[in-house]
Amino acid sequence: MLISDYLNRVASYIEYEYGPDSDFEELSSDEKYAIREMLHAHFDLGSSINNAASDIIHYIRSNREWMRKIQNEKN
Repeated sequence: MLISDYLNRVASYIEYEYGPDSDFEELSSDEKYAIREMLHAHFDLGSSINNAASDIIHYIRSNREWMRKIQNEKN
């Protein structure tokens, strides 16, 4: 499988399994970079598509929760 196929399958899995979620809107450049690196690592390790998707979802949700916490502390 080519990495482009792997990336598309992970994206499709996330869309199917997790559906629309406001935490996935407007990803920052840092988040996009981190996700890209995570996907490349999973691909290189031969990880399953669902494991890659799960790690990405966990990262996005944790990162967004952390960002909201920081924002609330500033206010």
